[in-house]
Amino acid sequence: MPESQELVSLLKKAHAFIGYTPLADEPQYRPYLLASGFTQPEFQVPMDAAVDPFSLAEQYSAEHSGKRVALFIPGRKFAPSGVRAGRGVGWYDRLLSKVPPDWVRVGVAHPWHLFEHLEKKEWDQDMDFILIEEEDGYDVIKTSARTRA
Repeated sequence: MPESQELVSLLKKAHAFIGYTPLADEPQYRPYLLASGFTQPEFQVPMDAAVDPFSLAEQYSAEHSGKRVALFIPGRKFAPSGVRAGRGVGWYDRLLSKVPPDWVRVGVAHPWHLFEHLEKKEWDQDMDFILIEEEDGYDVIKTSARTRA
């Protein structure tokens, strides 16, 4: 199954999406969801670095207990291995470390965010897919990082 079809198949099974409000230099993922016809409820990570990512992960996990969820995660660098680097403070890594492991993790990138290899730090949380915002649409890379349930 092509990578883009596999991602669509997993997203169709999701009960909800958890995403972010893009900063000026971050790619958009919502046009992809709209163009693909997804209608699941969407929740946004607060745009406040003071929010405790562990508490937020507990809240999301409780609200969506036993349900499939897809997370859309921004970053500055991504590798096909699934390694993601953000802004250097580990906020999303802490959030991801406490959500259910079967939730689908989709890194959202511009083409210039892709690197052949990135060093993985012990606290880094891997992505399952990388959604790449191109000028004329989106490309998808399935990573080799995690085995999804």
